[in-house]
Parts: sequence; C-alpha cells; structure tokens
Amino acid sequence: MRAAIILLLLLCAWPLQADSQTVQWARTGYPPFFILSGHEAGQGSVDRLVEHYMQRLPQYSHLLLEASLQRAFREMQRGLPVCHASLVVSEERKQFMDFSEANQVQFANGLVILGSRRSLFEPFMDDEGYLDFSSLVTQSTTSIQRVEGRSYSPEIDLALKSHSAVPFQVEKGVNRNAVSMLRLLSGFVDGWLARPEEALYQARLMGRGDEIAFIPIRQAREFSLARVGCAKGEWNKEFFQQLNAVIRDSRGEPAQIRAYQRWLPQSLWKKHADLTRQQFTP
Repeated sequence: MRAAIILLLLLCAWPLQADSQTVQWARTGYPPFFILSGHEAGQGSVDRLVEHYMQRLPQYSHLLLEASLQRAFREMQRGLPVCHASLVVSEERKQFMDFSEANQVQFANGLVILGSRRSLFEPFMDDEGYLDFSSLVTQSTTSIQRVEGRSYSPEIDLALKSHSAVPFQVEKGVNRNAVSMLRLLSGFVDGWLARPEEALYQARLMGRGDEIAFIPIRQAREFSLARVGCAKGEWNKEFFQQLNAVIRDSRGEPAQIRAYQRWLPQSLWKKHADLTRQQFTP
C-alpha cells in the first residue's frame, strides 16, 4: 500500500472512540477473503478491496485491525468506528450496522464434503445436484461444521435457527478455516458450511484439493452480494456517501473482479464474470 496511507495493526486493543475522520477496518481470519499470514498475506480478495478503499479515500485515517468476527461485532455494538468490507445483510446485523451498496458478487455458501463420502448426502439431493439442507439437518445423523456469528444466507440462517437443537460443530475465533478443513479431511465431521473458494484454498494448502467436493444448497441463492458493514452512528453518514461513490465506480473493474476470481476454481470464472456483469451493469 502507498506510504501516504496510515496503517496501524492493533492485535489486542481497540482504543478509538467514534471519530468521523477515522475508520477501523476489521480483518477476520477467513482465507482467501482475508489472508493474515504467510507469503500471500494481504492478498485476499477482501484485503484488496480494503486496500482500494483506503487509497481512494485518503481524507480518512484508516486502521487495520485483526479480530474474530464476533469481536468485531461487539466493538460495532459499542459504537466504535469499525467496518467490515465483506458482509451479507441480515436483520440481526441491521440492528447495529449500516450497510453500503453491494461491492462484490460472491458465490453462495454450500456444503463442502469429501468426494468419497457423497453417498451420505445423496438421499437429500435432487436430480440437479442441489441439497435440501432443512431435510438434512432434521432427518440425518451427519455432523456439520459451522462458524459462530457467521451469516450464510437468509435461507440457511433460518434453517440453522429453526433447528438449533440439532448438534453442530461450532468454531469460534480467528482463522478457524484450517481447523474446519482438517476436521473434514480427518472424518471428524461429514460436512462443512463454506464457500467454494475458501474450502479450495484450505484444501490446496494441505495438498488435498482434489479430494473435496461442493454441494450447492437448494434453499440458498446461487450467489450473494457482499457489502461494507459499519457500526451505526453519525460518524458514518458522510463516509458512506463517499464510499458508495467509490464502490459504484470500481466494482465492475477487471482488477476488482480478478481479486476474487483468482481464488475460485477456474471452472467458475466465467460464471462469476457473467453474474458480476448482470448485477452491476447499469
């Protein structure tokens, strides 16, 4: 990033109170959206979005903050000037967040499995290969991994909430995707609720990218529209006006699209480009 941008990495403290000229960007451990360590640190698809916004909005002081999603939400609820650059809107989140215009098309969450164990899920799949998630969680004994505080889609979230008595393996904290993939590969869980790009990223890191499969969920949309979510307050009014102008100007740019596509299976590149064009072309 350019030296003119103010960068501070605060791992343990959130000291700033609401300030209309300061924005704190939460970086949560969900590769390849945010990559917090290794030789590709800072090169995640949402890392690049944040970098772009920081460069295009130099009138603000920008702070980068590493935290779990739950911790970031707690700070937003306290009214601190915290933003996350890639969130799905939900009614619960709207109670303490305001949202930008859509900034990125992302493939929807589905169920990541081992290809060798597909037969476990076939009774709950239709002829087109889509999974009936509600039937799965109520009628099967499969063990499903999910992450605390994460919104998967309005439809999946409703199924999770409606069937809260069903046991799920719940992960908390920063950078839990590696643990989730290890549990899947070891057979500790049968499925993992995730997006195709994050699952493929972890499997490739472990040298086992050819062992996993992705099942889309019938109740969920094929894609979701990500948005910047920030803590409510007077501090964000002017910021959102300026941010939305940047988003509208750049969300269809090839560089912005490639920042996400580079982490997808190549077979999905054209589909993503088509969806982006459909959603963002005036």
